[in-house]
Amino acid sequence: MNRLTTLLLRSALDAAYFSGLHRRFANRHGGPGCILMLHRIVDGDGARGFRPNIDFEISPGFLRALLRYFRARDWDVVTLDALPERLHGGTHRRFVCFTFDDGYRDNLELALPVFKAFDAPFAVYVTTGFIDGSHTPWWYALETALNHRTRIDIELDGQHTVIPAANPGQKRGAFWRLRARLVSCDRAERDALVAGLLRLNGIDAAALHQELMLSWSSLAELAAEPLVTIGAHSVTHPALAALGDEDARGEMQHSKATLSERLKVPVAHFGYPYGGPGECGPREYGIARQLGFTTAVTARKAMLRREHAASLLALPRLAVKGRLQALRYLKVHLSGFAPALYQKLASKRSEP
Repeated sequence: MNRLTTLLLRSALDAAYFSGLHRRFANRHGGPGCILMLHRIVDGDGARGFRPNIDFEISPGFLRALLRYFRARDWDVVTLDALPERLHGGTHRRFVCFTFDDGYRDNLELALPVFKAFDAPFAVYVTTGFIDGSHTPWWYALETALNHRTRIDIELDGQHTVIPAANPGQKRGAFWRLRARLVSCDRAERDALVAGLLRLNGIDAAALHQELMLSWSSLAELAAEPLVTIGAHSVTHPALAALGDEDARGEMQHSKATLSERLKVPVAHFGYPYGGPGECGPREYGIARQLGFTTAVTARKAMLRREHAASLLALPRLAVKGRLQALRYLKVHLSGFAPALYQKLASKRSEP
């Protein structure tokens, strides 16, 4: 989210909360449970200045606050394996499932101790190329470059391109311009763009990987924990809808097979990279079914409903965002008001 969008969203969520509208909304739209989407647990801001990825990061304190909230209200914290029975109406108790994307080191070092303290399960969807170091989470590579340089050098359409990044406004513009390109292009172009980004801007990919991502040994340590479920999240983190049939299937199949082989655990769950309507759809859901996944999650924002039992390979999630670290925002999301607002805004943007 850019700054204006964040400000408008906070204003709308605050209005819904302080007016009590979210409580009235919950009677019709709350749903029996939800899947929360998280990425990283970050303890302090460190020396970083420009933080375009802040929405991927929450503090250990807020994670504890989330778990205390659900425990105090007698919600069950459940595993991904429990979702089908819950959605089929096996119990009327409300439930929440915590999921993390990508495979960051802090999932082991900072998240796991919190979940252990609450004896609560969680899942991690792993991008295998990020674990073996063959691919780089470009969003953090770009953030790193923007924090150390006043310009970004990159090869775009065969041309050496210089994008100014001397002030916060230029940095934001550069990030969102390149993000749009990197998300929407095919895999070969994206790999070339990321390789050029690293090379031309002096980014040490190995050091970045060591700082951010789990290794195979640390992932195995995490996978051995009884509270942890490992899911697949592709090999290279592409927008699957931008790939041909064979490549999309390969991303899903190879990530599942690699995780199962390396970790000696069943891999029955998948998280679609990016996960929006333009990045995954019926074709990807069909591939997930053919590959034998039990559930698969999107980034579509909604509470879970009983009817989702018929679409276990296209489940929605609620994102826990770094710029919305307050329990009042969680309450508005759980009421169903915030997801309905997001859907309304998305439909407005898609109108001609």
